[in-house]
Parts: sequence; structure tokens; C-alpha cells
Amino acid sequence: MAHLFGAKLRYLRLERDLSQAELARQLGNLGRAHINNVEVDRRPPSLLFVLRAATLFQVPTDYLLRDIIPTEEAAAHGSAPPTTQITLPALFGAKLRHLRGQHGLSQAELARRLGLAAHAHISLLERGHHEPSIDLVVAIADHFGVSTDYLLWDSIPIQQDLSRS
Repeated sequence: MAHLFGAKLRYLRLERDLSQAELARQLGNLGRAHINNVEVDRRPPSLLFVLRAATLFQVPTDYLLRDIIPTEEAAAHGSAPPTTQITLPALFGAKLRHLRGQHGLSQAELARRLGLAAHAHISLLERGHHEPSIDLVVAIADHFGVSTDYLLWDSIPIQQDLSRS
């Protein structure tokens, strides 16, 4: 889990001079208590929450999800890709399949490398039948040397040599 997510969310909220109630409203009519629970790490954010926060604050998901990026460095890490509508990423499975194929890995081998119990999970992700956990998104991005933004934003297209950049 991204242990600094809550601290980063609080930092961004205070930078914008937003109350927890106002942030909750802007992120989709959530309750103030939900924002508080995420900020103090009592409740993990959903993938949709992460995407909405990245869009609202115009920061990359890598900033929000990677603990190696300090909280105060939000502005130094660019912005979220432009998007007109936030839905759970439709292309995640296609990007995962592309990266796995580019690296010549079977589903079973990738599952083993990621510490998953069965390759069926990779199959379900690639077919869009499962939403990945935040931890798995970060692990996949790390394994293939891509950003979480690449995996999570449909506005970033599948490219042939992206994993080398």
C-alpha cells in the first residue's frame, strides 16, 4: 500500500485551502469522514479515488502512489494526463497483455514474479474481469519499468517500446 497517500492527499488539500468536506464533495460526493479516514490511513483509497484525486490536483498517480516521492514534491512531478471523464481504466488489461508479451512472459511466469498465487489472476486482469489493487498496479509498473500513469490512464496509448523509456 502507498503509505504516504493519506499524507499527500492532506498536503494537496491544505495547499488548495480545502476543507475535508469540500474535498469530499469535489471527489464525488463522498463523506467528510471518508476523507479523514483516508488521510489518517484508516481506510485505503480505491483506484477510482486515486484517479479522481490525481485529476483534481493535477498530479501524476506515481506521485500519489509511490512512497519514494516525498510529499512536498507534488509540483516537481508533472501533472495527470488530461481527461474528460474518469472511469476505471478500460485499457489496463490490454496494456498488461502488451507488456507481458513484449517481455516474453507467460501469465504463469508473470504471476510467479509478482508473487500471485495463480496465473488466473493475470488472465482475469488482462480480460478486464478484475480491477487490480493499488499494490498490484505499483508492482506491475515496477516490474515492467513503466509509470502507474501509463497503466491507469486510457489517454496514454499502448506504445511498442514504452517499457524501455
